Amino acid sequence: MTAFERVPADETPPEPSPATLVDPPPTGLGSTLGPIARGMRPRQWIKNLLVFMAPAAAGVLGDWHTTLRVIGAFLVFCVVASGTYLVNDVIDRVPGLATRAAYAKQALRDKLIDHKEYIRRTGDDMPEIKDWVWGKGTLARGATSTSADNV
Repeated sequence: MTAFERVPADETPPEPSPATLVDPPPTGLGSTLGPIARGMRPRQWIKNLLVFMAPAAAGVLGDWHTTLRVIGAFLVFCVVASGTYLVNDVIDRVPGLATRAAYAKQALRDKLIDHKEYIRRTGDDMPEIKDWVWGKGTLARGATSTSADNV
């Protein structure tokens, strides 16, 4: 009987067998990759297509070298965004980790709010972002190690 068939009023529907009530847990590679792929939130990747707009407007997407760089930038944006989603999911789901990481997550949210407000007010990135140079970054409060961050 399908879900669309009606049972006459004078009959009772057949009882499902116990085997059909609970499906066995999935096993194998597919059972692991599915939740990870959903956790990466591929629907959010659509906005990363904006990296193609400037080269397309400049008419240089026909150059294979530029196209490869733009595709690389798109992939990097997707991986970084997905990594952030996955890390947040792990923090939220691992017992005891959510409470320990709550401060760090809130500090990141607060910094994003501060940054957006600064951009709205000045039209530019905060100096700590705009003037940042790889290898020249400073740790908070003059620390020389991040080991104190490990709780």
